[in-house]
Amino acid sequence: MDLHSAVASGDADAVRALLATGAALSSTDEQGCTPLEVARDPDIARLLISAGAPVRTHGLTSPLHRAVEFGWTDVAEMLLDRGADPSSRDEYGDLPQDLLPSGPSVLRERMARRLRYHGQSARLGLDDVTNGTQQTVAIRPHRSEALTTMYRGTVLVRWELEPRIKPLEILRAGTRSELRGPEGSVTGSLVAFAGPKTVQLRQWAAIRLAHELPDAPTGSLAMSPDGTHLAIGGDQRLVIVDPQSGAIVAGDHELDHADWEGLGDSRVTPRFSPDGRTIAVANSMRGSWWLTVLDITGDGHLRHRYDRRDPQPWSSEVSGAIRFSPDGELVVMWVHPTAVIATRTATGEAAWTHKLESASGSLCFTGDGRTLAVGTSSGVSWLDANTGRPRGRETTFGAVHDLAYADHCGMLAATSTGLHRLLG
Repeated sequence: MDLHSAVASGDADAVRALLATGAALSSTDEQGCTPLEVARDPDIARLLISAGAPVRTHGLTSPLHRAVEFGWTDVAEMLLDRGADPSSRDEYGDLPQDLLPSGPSVLRERMARRLRYHGQSARLGLDDVTNGTQQTVAIRPHRSEALTTMYRGTVLVRWELEPRIKPLEILRAGTRSELRGPEGSVTGSLVAFAGPKTVQLRQWAAIRLAHELPDAPTGSLAMSPDGTHLAIGGDQRLVIVDPQSGAIVAGDHELDHADWEGLGDSRVTPRFSPDGRTIAVANSMRGSWWLTVLDITGDGHLRHRYDRRDPQPWSSEVSGAIRFSPDGELVVMWVHPTAVIATRTATGEAAWTHKLESASGSLCFTGDGRTLAVGTSSGVSWLDANTGRPRGRETTFGAVHDLAYADHCGMLAATSTGLHRLLG
């Protein structure tokens, strides 16, 4: 039994025996966690800390967060004694002290004193987000302004883009649950977010105010170019709703399933064409990707056009990134973790495939449609949109998590080092 297994199983005797033989306290498992980060017993946590386990780690949370969340006050005190950082934020943007129950607390005051001593604040400030990790980005129509998300969407940042990019406002939009988005349009006034149970809408002109669509399902979102329709993809389903009312106006339930197998798993990801008359849906199921293209008829219903299947089943899955070229003639998908795949929209014929290894991927065309930017964990790859051939690389901004383009401000990248403008 290795140390991770012994800690996870709560076997204190095995942990002591392994520590006595010099088991590595800083080793990580497949999820990148140290033994202390998988401890669920305070006695075992104390054993590991006393033996010299690292108290500052690089995961989505920290040992101090976990101790506070579990109510292990003495373990949290030990961690602070050994240099744990009370200013670190977890995946939802919370400090350790934010996870304490409300009311007076000696532990909270100790962490607050440590922050004050080092000149730090418990509030997230504009200086903190300027070079912080931005996860998604949307550009406000006709204005030099953008909106990004941090900490799984629980924090929104409003940016001005001229004369230079800088954050203007920080908004705490959620608590300890993921909020996916923002999903905007070319001309519309709304941006949409997908919460765990409902879709949330905000007006660009009043971004602090939100209202939910309680009768609409949640899932992967796509706004039509004019902002009048919102497509929602989920587990083997697709619906189109009116974002003003939340009423369902069309869906895959209208289609004849006699000659159509339907949609895939939770990665069902829709995207409207530039003219708003076609929807491309990135699908996957059990390790196999496929593309579904649907037409929107004159009376607002859906009609199935074709599916393009993975020629090698069980090889890879759609990650959720899918885009039309500006002229609508190509659909490109990021297929995790191996390639960018381009399809001719009208016929479903393969256009090109570009092999690219990355744990994540985002896609965005330049305004003239000649170049495709592919954001990866190491930067941006620029591809010829017609052939898929490489045109160059940009690696100065760190990991690129999302890309967006608008004619009035160019291409923006949400990265691990802030929000940046790409020149291409």
